[in-house]
Amino acid sequence: MQSLPRKSAKAPSYLQLVQQQRFKVAKGFLDSMTGLIAVTFRNLAGKATAHNIAFQNNIQNVVKGEYPDFSLDYENALLSKGILHPAEQATVQSAGESKLRFEWNKDGSVHHMAGSSNRAILIAYCPETNQTHYHIKGAFRYKGTGLLNASLFSGMEVETWMAFIAEDGSNVSDSCYVGRVRVE
Repeated sequence: MQSLPRKSAKAPSYLQLVQQQRFKVAKGFLDSMTGLIAVTFRNLAGKATAHNIAFQNNIQNVVKGEYPDFSLDYENALLSKGILHPAEQATVQSAGESKLRFEWNKDGSVHHMAGSSNRAILIAYCPETNQTHYHIKGAFRYKGTGLLNASLFSGMEVETWMAFIAEDGSNVSDSCYVGRVRVE
């Protein structure tokens, strides 16, 4: 039986403070989307949890800046990782009524890992509130467009990503950053 580790009486070093702050920034971001990550990283989770795998895939690429003023590099965030073909030429725009319209190249479904029955995963993250809203199993890949109700973020700017998931949920694609948009 092991005992719990004791809190050190020694002050943390500068490098420890830097690493602690990097972890805090990355963890705060990923904690806002725990349910999403449980689905989009589950195929990679062996002994580690899906959340730990997502953290490992993001800590080095997403946190940028100098201590103590770290920020997030949203374009490099990986919110889904898998073997399906990712979205191509993805765009997002406000569609009114607090909805976001995502569009992608539907001709990409000819790729052998891009079945037309794949469903879109649409994701919006609001840095102002540190909240994420997403829709798993949205529109079919072959449609080339899908809507996300983002009324939670009405009047605010959000960062957006999308990915695809197999109809049976067995596989996902890597996510792709779509862009920043204001929810109208």
